[in-house]
Amino acid sequence: MLDIRPLTKDLEDAARENINEDPERREKDVAYIKDWLSKQPHLRARTDDQFLITFLRGCKFSLERTKEKLDAYYTYRTAMPEFFKNRDPFLPELQDIFNKGIQLSLGTDAEGHHVWLMMMHLIDTSKHNVDDILKAVFMVFEIIFLECDHAAIFGQKVLADCHNITLAHMAMWTPTVTQKSVSVWQNGYPCRIAGIEYINTPGFFGTLINLVKTVLKEKIRKRLYVHQDVESLKERGLLMVLPEEFGGENQSVEMMRISIKKKVESYRDYFLEDEKYGVDESRRPGKLKSVEDQLGVAGSFRQLRVD
Repeated sequence: MLDIRPLTKDLEDAARENINEDPERREKDVAYIKDWLSKQPHLRARTDDQFLITFLRGCKFSLERTKEKLDAYYTYRTAMPEFFKNRDPFLPELQDIFNKGIQLSLGTDAEGHHVWLMMMHLIDTSKHNVDDILKAVFMVFEIIFLECDHAAIFGQKVLADCHNITLAHMAMWTPTVTQKSVSVWQNGYPCRIAGIEYINTPGFFGTLINLVKTVLKEKIRKRLYVHQDVESLKERGLLMVLPEEFGGENQSVEMMRISIKKKVESYRDYFLEDEKYGVDESRRPGKLKSVEDQLGVAGSFRQLRVD
C-alpha cells in the first residue's frame, strides 16, 4: 500500500478528471518509476511514495513524461548549485530574505489553484544577492509542491506585486538570470503553471515582461497577465486569497510572512539531506547533448535515455 496523503472525495474526482489519476493504478505506476530509477546509473533520487506520486500528478500520469521530468529535476540541481546547494534556512543571508517576506503562500483560489505572491519591492538591491533570492524562492516553491495536493492536481498561479520596484530591481534580472530561473521553474519541477499575474506594474516594466516571454513556453505565455492595479485581480476571482492589505479576504501579510518562515525552517533537515541527491554526469548513458537543447543553459551533458 502506498504511503501517501489520502485525497478528499472532491480532489480524488478532480484528479481522475484533470490528470488521469486512477486509484487502482497508482501503486503500479509508482512501482514502475521506482524500478526505472533503480536502473539509472547516473541518478541519485528520492524514492518515497509521496515524492513520486507528486511527479506523476504533475505529468498527468504519463510514465515517459515522469521519467523525463525526474531526470530534468535532478539535472538542474546538479547544473545550478547556486540555487540548490547550501540551503540551510538558518544561514544569515537566507534568514534575511525570509524575514523580509518576499514570497508568501496564499492558499487555494476558487478554481483550486494554489496561489503564491512575490513582493519584489522588498528585495534590498544593495544587500540581497539574486542567487540567494532565487534559492529562497525555490525552497518555498519546493515545499508547496511537496505539501499541496491542490497544486499538483489543479496547478499553481503566481502573483508578482511590482509596487515601488525600481530600475535597480530590474537590473538584477539579467537575461541569463531570467533564462535560468524561468527554465528551472517551468521545466525542472512537476508543476502545472495555471497563470502568472503581474500587478501594480510601472511603465518601464514592459522590458522585463518581454524578456520573460522569450523563455516561457507558448501555452504559459497565454496565461500571463499584466494589471495596473489590484481591482482587475478581484474580477478574476482572486479576492479570497489576496492578503487584507491588498483588499482581499485572506490573512495579513505579516501573519503569512511568519507562517512561511516557520514552515521553511521546519524543513531544515530535508534541505540538508537533499544535498546528497542529483546526477553523476560521468555515468549518464547515451550520447553527449547540449544543455541548450534540453535545459536552455550553457554547457553540455549526456542525452537523456528514458527507456
